[in-house]
Amino acid sequence: MTNLILPKTITKNQINDFKKYYEVTKLNDKKLSTLNQQSLLNTLATIFELNLSNNPIKKELALIPYGTELQVQIQEDGFLTLLQRSNCVIDFQREVITNKHIYNDKTKRWEINPAKIFEPKEIIGYYGMICIKDYLGKNITFIKGMTKQECEEHRKKYSKANGNSPWNTSFDAMALKTVIKAIIRDINKNPSIKLENQNLINKALQVDQSAIIDEEIVYIDNPNTNNVIENNTNFQQLEENISKLDNYEFKNE
Repeated sequence: MTNLILPKTITKNQINDFKKYYEVTKLNDKKLSTLNQQSLLNTLATIFELNLSNNPIKKELALIPYGTELQVQIQEDGFLTLLQRSNCVIDFQREVITNKHIYNDKTKRWEINPAKIFEPKEIIGYYGMICIKDYLGKNITFIKGMTKQECEEHRKKYSKANGNSPWNTSFDAMALKTVIKAIIRDINKNPSIKLENQNLINKALQVDQSAIIDEEIVYIDNPNTNNVIENNTNFQQLEENISKLDNYEFKNE
């Protein structure tokens, strides 16, 4: 990192790990070596704590050049990876829904209808389901679905860029991510759920689709975006409730 200034967010104990992350990230994506390396360094320092890979096979993180800037895209697998690290996820499904799909009431999942397997495929919507265990041990299922038209309208509202915008190159992946992010925001609003890595998930929501310019988060795809992180959990009340449960004797009726 000769002549590069290490961002203040990287502590002395993290330097070696960050250097490895910086080099591996460039190795995964050769075009990153042609960018302004100080800008790249600042961006990677901002997302370093998320510990997500930009390896295209994993599909957790994408770094997309926008002229002289670099946009951070937390992909759907990245958000799901962070959720799974919370140790609260019981089950999940994300699916591009076509005219060939049918909802199975027994498995509670969308599946391909064998009777329509040879029909021409048409995408009609996008679906996500995440089942989370709350602090009482109860499973809560969050579901979100959007039609293809709703995703098109979302794209027009929040993505003003042309050319290499992910909405142009990977529409289905962006639509699924939109559904997953909506579910995560619903999870954040539930006062009975406390994710162990809540701060990292909130950070991922904040930096997604942003560029880090001089350590400032800017939404170059849509400058009017105000990526507000909603989290209505009353952690003090939650801790009090958990404390009471520790002294409660559960009995079989």
